[in-house]
Amino acid sequence: MKRLLIVLAVSLSFLSASFAGENALEFVESNSHIGENKENIRIDGIVKNVSKGNLLRVKITIDFLDKEGNLIKSESVSTSPAKILSGQEASYEITTKYDSRIARYKKSAQWRKLY
Repeated sequence: MKRLLIVLAVSLSFLSASFAGENALEFVESNSHIGENKENIRIDGIVKNVSKGNLLRVKITIDFLDKEGNLIKSESVSTSPAKILSGQEASYEITTKYDSRIARYKKSAQWRKLY
């Protein structure tokens, strides 16, 4: 049975992404979804390597925050592919259990740069 996903436009808003080191990675797209029965929250998107070098072991972290900006929990995942060549894009998807305290999220990324 397929689950209907509802795109959250109001309930979850995202803050600016923070990066490790230089601005080598750009968040191109980000979407938030909540399961039909409020069982889980899914964040997916695309990142782009805007540096002149290749990025290895790219990991995306989502911090889920309450209305006041307090951290409720964090989830991390490697991008697909984990190695992003200069000028290329990669996708990510993080799913976490629904929590009614979650009001917004903050994205960040870490990587190793290969010249």
